[in-house]
Parts: sequence; C-alpha cells; structure tokens
Amino acid sequence: MESVVAALATGPPAIAGVLASNSHSRAVMEVKIDNLTRQVEKHNRMVERTYALEQNVAVVKAELGAALYTSHRLRQQRPHCAQHKHSRPPQRRASKPPPRMPAHICNAAKTSAGHRNAL
Repeated sequence: MESVVAALATGPPAIAGVLASNSHSRAVMEVKIDNLTRQVEKHNRMVERTYALEQNVAVVKAELGAALYTSHRLRQQRPHCAQHKHSRPPQRRASKPPPRMPAHICNAAKTSAGHRNAL
C-alpha cells in the first residue's frame, strides 16, 4: 500500500515535469525552425538575384562582342586619311637592333684587359 501511495504522490509531478519540458523543447525547436526558414528564404532570393545577374552579364558580353566586331569591321573599311585610299595606316618597318660583337672577340677583350691590369 505504501508503494501505491508513493507512486500516486510522485507520478503526477513527474508527468507535469515531462510535459513542461516537452513544451519548452517544442517552443525552442519552433523558434529554430523559423530562423532556419528565414535563412533559407534569404539564400534562395540571393540565388535568384545571382542567376539574373549572370544572365545580364551574358547579354552584356554578347552586346560588347558585337560592338567590338562592328568597330573592328568599320576600322578596316574606313580609309586612313583623305589623300590615300588605303584602309590601314602604313606599317612601320621594324628597326634592327644594333649588331652584337661576337662572343670570341668579347672574351678576348676581357681576358687581355685582365692581363694588362695584372702587370
């Protein structure tokens, strides 16, 4: 009989504690789920904006490529100056670098100068 009384005395407070703990845990979990939902929505909006920006960049690249191609074609068709009817400016001749002294002469000059200094 004492065990029944003990069970009746401790049972309801234990059940009340479990229910209170579960409701608190549930409230915390709902707050966390709400925060995660907001973060996911924010991320999804950013992905949509990034996708739209990538599409805009592709369009701008295509327009720029077409504009550069048109500009290049116009430069090729336009005469360089009024006197000449050629389409490109005359190309300059590449200037030759100064001639280099052969290696055997340079080495001989260095060694003979070294011998002179040694005397």
